[in-house]
Amino acid sequence: MAEQRTSERAVAQQQQEKFEFYLLSLVFTLLALSVQSAKFGSSTLVDTLELSGWVSLLISGIAGLWHMESSPIIRVKMAQKQEFEEYISQMKELQLKGQTKITLLETSSEGGDRTWLSRGH
Repeated sequence: MAEQRTSERAVAQQQQEKFEFYLLSLVFTLLALSVQSAKFGSSTLVDTLELSGWVSLLISGIAGLWHMESSPIIRVKMAQKQEFEEYISQMKELQLKGQTKITLLETSSEGGDRTWLSRGH
């Protein structure tokens, strides 16, 4: 059951990423088409509105690129936080069961009463 939830989350995440990529490419496509088809000089108001539209599309595209760049970094940090929380929970369970020492795998030494955050179980 847990694998199915993980699988469904992975599929949902992939679809979300594809949709965001589609919207980002749509923004830059619309910007390129509007720049190519521009005709200035007929009215100051129309020219101003068209330029403000270009700026809006450009800002939207840059914000989308920033989001696509920072999103994986945020997800990695969230996954690391979740791993640490799970590990702390495991260490607290061991403490409640009365275990006072934990063997550290990296150094093969034993930690004392307050050594919860080691890498061994």
